[in-house]
Amino acid sequence: MLSLLKPLSMFEAVIRNKSFTKAANEHQVSSSAISHEVESLEEYLGVKLLVRSDYAMTLTEEGSSLYKDLAKSKTLLERGFKSLKASKSPTHH
Repeated sequence: MLSLLKPLSMFEAVIRNKSFTKAANEHQVSSSAISHEVESLEEYLGVKLLVRSDYAMTLTEEGSSLYKDLAKSKTLLERGFKSLKASKSPTHH
């Protein structure tokens, strides 16, 4: 699962930014690296997540479903991190 975190994060950034270039800037990698990670994720899952053309990209049904699940997961993780930080005792570092 850990090896999927990177391509999932990159896929989420592409969709959120509506751009491979902006996602690449966010992750401090090249656009082709982002594209490669998304393609690897598609291969792993056995489905197309995006339909790409020269000037546009469209989410497939599977891509849309995955993106919604990632958004929910991100919210849950952020809530969990906040809760852990809030419960942290001031005497522990």
